[in-house]
Amino acid sequence: MNKLNNLWLICFSCLAFVFAACDDDAPEAPAQIDGMILVNQGNLSQGNGTIDLYDPETSVMQQGAYRAVNGVGVEGIIESVTTEGEDMLIMVNQFSGPGKVIFADAASLENEHEYSSAANLYSPRYAAYTNDRAFVSVWGPYEPDYSLLNSSVAVFNRSSHELEKNIPVPSGPEGVLVDGTNLWVANSFTDSITIINTGTLAVARKFKAVSGTSKIMEAPNGRIWTLAGDTISRYNPSTFALESKVKLPGSATKWQFVGNTLYFLTQSYSPDYSTTYNKLYKLDISQEAGQPQQVLEMDDARLFWVNPITSEIYLGVAAGADPGTLLRLSADGTELDREPAGVFPHQFLAR
Repeated sequence: MNKLNNLWLICFSCLAFVFAACDDDAPEAPAQIDGMILVNQGNLSQGNGTIDLYDPETSVMQQGAYRAVNGVGVEGIIESVTTEGEDMLIMVNQFSGPGKVIFADAASLENEHEYSSAANLYSPRYAAYTNDRAFVSVWGPYEPDYSLLNSSVAVFNRSSHELEKNIPVPSGPEGVLVDGTNLWVANSFTDSITIINTGTLAVARKFKAVSGTSKIMEAPNGRIWTLAGDTISRYNPSTFALESKVKLPGSATKWQFVGNTLYFLTQSYSPDYSTTYNKLYKLDISQEAGQPQQVLEMDDARLFWVNPITSEIYLGVAAGADPGTLLRLSADGTELDREPAGVFPHQFLAR
């Protein structure tokens, strides 16, 4: 009888060890980190895009925070993330398949709903919110000649997450911006901008812009700025009139307003495309004749963010298909510290 009891005790101990090992392998819940979301695009063939949390005050990084909360990653590459209030939209594309948008809680990162459709959401890009809707730019599938003939803006109900409508727009819609009742859409494969009424969902107008316009942003003074490679343009939001154009010293990929200062990151490539050469500039937009001033340069920098309070500069540096690094620099470019990042860190935004 004692032998039988000992056998049961041994079996119970082995089971307890197995379950403990399983718990060790499970993702840990993310720490309570306020501050910033670090978006790592990931590698398209591996679908390993990730979302981390970072606290600028303590330099604490929680890697894989989205996976830790949900038990699974986004399962694709992350094209972009948009947050407003408690809401977060994650635009995900996949090596094979149409892509999807993930509706999540911006504070907890909990996945609330996913939407995927080959007909209505093939290659989602960027998003913007109104009080009751979310607007997502959608490229649509490539034709055999690599043209885009079915681009649109997908309109979702912000509360129910249901798709309300797809609004056809010219090829390659990228950046979207809500300004009052107007949704600005940058049609990057053309030389046009589309304005959609956010209430009626009707196309209000379309006007000519610099070819390849891909990004749209509102300055602190209310003017609308667009980015097309090495050219930024300023528009009057009431009349849609072009007010000025500024030629940049290189093709820009990222930008940020800090007061009246526009920071932008330019990018060029080595002959074999193995390295990107990146330079960060700043431009005082309050001066009509102002000229860009170089702040620093860093190879393979895929993102930047300037802390508007401390003026510290953050750079996301890629390392090919391997995990990258997040650098924290002083305003003069001196490195202060670094933290590990995911594959292709490319967006840094507040929660």
